[in-house]
Amino acid sequence: MSTRHFNNFTPRANSTFDRMIVLRVMRRLIVVAGVLSAPTAANDACVYSRLAPSWTNVLVCDQSLCPPANTTCIVDSATCRFLGTSDKVSWDSIGSFKDVPAKFSSWSFMGGRNVINLDMSGFPDRFTELKFTNVSLPTPSTMPPWPSHLLQLTMQSGNLKSISTLSPFPPSLQLLYLGANFLSSSDDLQAVPPSVTQLSLQNNDYTEIADQDWTRMSTVNLQDCGLLRSINMVQFSTAIVNLDLSYLTLTRWIMDNSTFKALTTSLRPNTTVQDAKRDDRRYLGYHYYGTSIRTDPTECRGLNGVIQELWADKALRDAKYAAEVYTVCVIQENSRATAPVSTLPPTPTPSSNQTAIIAGSVSSGVLALAIACFFVWRYYRRPDRPIHDDDAPSTTMSHPYSRSTDPPVYPRSSRASSSLKGASANSGLHVLVPIQLNESNLRLDKIVGSGAFANVWVGSYQGQAVAVKELLPGRVTSVQIQSFVAEIHLMSSFSSPFIVHVVGACWTKPSNLKCVMELMDGGDLKDYLEHHTPATFPWTRKVQHMYSIVQALVYLHSKNVIHRDIKSRNVLLDSQRGTKVTDFGTSKEDLQATMTVGVGTFRWMAPEVLQDKGYTISADMYSFGMILSEFDTHHIPYVDLVTANGHPLPDSAIMLKVSTGTIRPTFTQDCPQWVHDLGLRCVAQDPNDRPTAIQASYEISKRLGA
Repeated sequence: MSTRHFNNFTPRANSTFDRMIVLRVMRRLIVVAGVLSAPTAANDACVYSRLAPSWTNVLVCDQSLCPPANTTCIVDSATCRFLGTSDKVSWDSIGSFKDVPAKFSSWSFMGGRNVINLDMSGFPDRFTELKFTNVSLPTPSTMPPWPSHLLQLTMQSGNLKSISTLSPFPPSLQLLYLGANFLSSSDDLQAVPPSVTQLSLQNNDYTEIADQDWTRMSTVNLQDCGLLRSINMVQFSTAIVNLDLSYLTLTRWIMDNSTFKALTTSLRPNTTVQDAKRDDRRYLGYHYYGTSIRTDPTECRGLNGVIQELWADKALRDAKYAAEVYTVCVIQENSRATAPVSTLPPTPTPSSNQTAIIAGSVSSGVLALAIACFFVWRYYRRPDRPIHDDDAPSTTMSHPYSRSTDPPVYPRSSRASSSLKGASANSGLHVLVPIQLNESNLRLDKIVGSGAFANVWVGSYQGQAVAVKELLPGRVTSVQIQSFVAEIHLMSSFSSPFIVHVVGACWTKPSNLKCVMELMDGGDLKDYLEHHTPATFPWTRKVQHMYSIVQALVYLHSKNVIHRDIKSRNVLLDSQRGTKVTDFGTSKEDLQATMTVGVGTFRWMAPEVLQDKGYTISADMYSFGMILSEFDTHHIPYVDLVTANGHPLPDSAIMLKVSTGTIRPTFTQDCPQWVHDLGLRCVAQDPNDRPTAIQASYEISKRLGA
């Protein structure tokens, strides 16, 4: 009865009491209706709705938007609705990071091939370091204020064309790393704030750097600026302790006398024993690998200058570069009455030249013996610059992030220094200090793979899923540690969307060194082929994977890096990040050991490698040809070979046949003719008959999307 009365309730106007009851009930109904009909706070006033409609997914660290279990999350830019986490959902914008836990004073972002919007990003003022890798900015971009206490800013491997795009910089900034971008304007360098003392411009497009006051700089990195030909009146002082000129070909370097004196007196050749013993900086001295400096004497005389030899004392250089002469033009300063006297020696007579060569050879040999271990891996595992892979196919990327640092110019941290106190002097761990991670933020969950020397774990770092490679406990030798250090150091120098990214390394002693890498959720190519048929994995998709692998080789070979272990097990897949090459543990000991673990690596190895002859980057192309066979057959090379009794052919017999060139990998009748032909060219017995990675890349690119 009461319910029916309520549903049919009709107010009576002639009763004051009833009118009061009606008003109260109506007020409550209005409040309830308002609550039910009003949009949520996220819908009502989403701050990111001010972004252009093309920016849809925003990465944030905001407790009001992210679930309690997630430090960061992705939200919809129009409504601020939770979309997921970065390991599941891609993002194209960075928003507020106001709720980063207090224990973090830095953050690192790794983007993909797509453009990332930073217009509405925001970071705590306590942040001292921010790093953006593979983050390309839209044009134009409006940068929000940087944290007021920011000391280090990295914007590497992006599309940056102007330093001023990042301004205004905070007055606290000391380190600016802008490697692997498209910077080309010398005038634009005036945007670098005067507070910066460490500047990296490596792998950019400068043709000339002129009229810069770098007297405050302690570190300058110009490595791999392949177009740079001229340095003109750039001033240095005795503050400079690290100058990287690796792989530069300078035809013109003009400087004043004070700069010449500063460079001559302040810098020794890098990687000497004395440098290795220093523990206050990662790099010291001048870097000269692959460097040529030859200034035109005629032009110099016209400028009232004198040709002088820069760094004439070559005693501490690597023997390979002990005879290199770097000539610069030293201009008479206004305050000087006379021009400097040339330091170039007179042309030696044949007899004196012979004596110099013999003496140089003896001294170089003694030095090489004294520091052999350090120089050998340092030279052959040299970090090389990233290249711009603009012609690569775009893929939808998920964006892992980590708290890591980049090798090129970062100073040694006090946290890292303490962990090195017990390290062997021969372990080489000092080269990993710039990428050392806090091990307390690393969690290992389960082993997903094992090799001759190492296990691979799935785990997390700062809550982000990662893969972790760790040397096998109880079986670690000093040689293995040095090889592992070299592998991590090499991989950390790469910046390619086709090579697995190294987040960093951690250790408390050399024997428990771990390499932390991005996690690829699709496993390796070998397993994928074994669990899919040609019908479920058609050639239209295979071509995409083939292209990614060969692009990795294009990148490596452009740096004269030989992978030496290209095989399907070392090709990893990911639903968001695409296909990438991994595992650069390529010492001879590693290769020999892997032959005893599972399926022998020799099945992918070139004959000249098996015969222990000299080999080049063409050895990788042989291995790539073997992978093309796997794409066709969906099984490892030579698994179809059997003895007269029907038993699998022994590994020793396969190795002998491969080394002598008496067998070739199998291709089916269903294999596209062009894949068949390319594969056989790759596995040619004569290395000179194999295509280069660039040639193979071109052939495969023509079939993309076909």
